[in-house]
Amino acid sequence: MKIKHLAITFLFFSLFANSQTIEELELQVSTYPKTLNTIEDIAYRIHNDFNSKELQARAVYTWISKNIAYDLTRYYSFRSPPLMIYRSSKEQARQLRNLEEQRITQALKNRKGICGDYASLFVALCEKLEIPAKKIRGYTKLNPNFIGADPGMKDHVWNAVYLNEEWHLVDTTWGAGYEVEYKTKWEFHFSNKFYKAPPEVFIQHHYPGNPTWQLLEKPISKKTFFSKPVFYTYYSSSDVNLADDHEGILTEYKKDTYLIYFDKLPKGKDIYYQNASFKFAKKLFIHRENNKLVAKVKVKNPSQPFLTLFTDNKAIVNFKLETASQ
Repeated sequence: MKIKHLAITFLFFSLFANSQTIEELELQVSTYPKTLNTIEDIAYRIHNDFNSKELQARAVYTWISKNIAYDLTRYYSFRSPPLMIYRSSKEQARQLRNLEEQRITQALKNRKGICGDYASLFVALCEKLEIPAKKIRGYTKLNPNFIGADPGMKDHVWNAVYLNEEWHLVDTTWGAGYEVEYKTKWEFHFSNKFYKAPPEVFIQHHYPGNPTWQLLEKPISKKTFFSKPVFYTYYSSSDVNLADDHEGILTEYKKDTYLIYFDKLPKGKDIYYQNASFKFAKKLFIHRENNKLVAKVKVKNPSQPFLTLFTDNKAIVNFKLETASQ
């Protein structure tokens, strides 16, 4: 009878754990004590609370994004990695492991880090929970100056995690929050949008050094990635769809006039555009022309060559402007 009772109890809690909503999981992880400061302790707690790999991986993402602040001081005072001297590949691997362990220990101790630290923590916790995960190095595109250019150096690190027999893309750094004052202030603003984001959304702002990690049926080139507009994170939720082949550089169509093409627009929602030369944002008026949705935008003597689109008071897209004389 005792064994039967235990089995029924276990089944009840198992079904409860698997039926947890995302909100319940996030709330549960938020109750973890701040004294948790080792990979072993955090993984043990997650393992006890969630009994599926899917829930455990999401809990790892949630814990990191809710507990590790971005270290702006370290980011803006960039230093080259320490010089390594080794005589064999085995010794090199040992030194790299030691550096990784130091990175993880410091991030947990200080409760802050940069993107590489977030990604290292994600891999370490997943490995402890026997979930395959990798670090992905590549490029991001948030600065409109990079439209049509090549920044050269890779500037970001994120993750891929293997669940239900396929790889998924994850970015705990972007899930944690953002810089609110240039170089001086960063704030937590948790978002689960960067946990298993669809590859076609992820490629709007993340380009991996190894194109395989785009996880797209038809990977795009780095040149194509940087030729597109800057897509802000709210774009994918806005129901605004630019034309698939839209370039990030808007070339002057007529004097002071630029064209923006759309495939789809939300009903009953206004879109505004802004340039640094405007005192206030202007409403975008869209019409159908040759079976295309087109907006004609007037920008006279732009003080900066950029144009940002907004909806719901949130930036969604940024273009670079190019006059006919350029």
